[in-house]
Amino acid sequence: MSSDFPKVGKRIAAAAGILFLLSGCTTLIDKPPDIPWHACYQTISDPHALSFRDTGIAFLQTEYGFPETPVNRVMLRFSKKTETAKNYRVGQYFSRNEIVDAEKGVFCIYVGVPPSHERFYYLLGHEIGHLLHPRRIDDPEMERFCNEFSRRLCEKENKKFNSNWENRKWVLQPKETANE
Repeated sequence: MSSDFPKVGKRIAAAAGILFLLSGCTTLIDKPPDIPWHACYQTISDPHALSFRDTGIAFLQTEYGFPETPVNRVMLRFSKKTETAKNYRVGQYFSRNEIVDAEKGVFCIYVGVPPSHERFYYLLGHEIGHLLHPRRIDDPEMERFCNEFSRRLCEKENKKFNSNWENRKWVLQPKETANE
């Protein structure tokens, strides 16, 4: 009986493979260059999120001055692919901001969780902080600033502050060793 098991196992594996191929195996393709990144992700239209964004930008300017790149429009996206972009080879569930058009002051903030998630406002506040110096990417000092800015903004707006940035190794390293 034990000698039949490998044959049965191979048949099941073969049948599963055929079923997978027949079920419409998705092939990912590169995003067409004429489609902007923000068009690949779900628009956030939640009124509380939009209000928090606007309040956050005003708070940033009041507390720290005007950003190095003027901010005239900030789109919000949940970084989950839209139905149109489902077959594009693009990432999902990340948080960051993007300079869409520096001359016109257009940005897009991507948040890796939906507005209903407990970390949403923390992540959105953190990305709003990046608007002050949007070209400072992966800069530990800027990350610390954005984390603190988000904490202050969440406290001001009575939103839950749920951060795990303190656990990231490069944030905890002393300034002189942070880039090693």
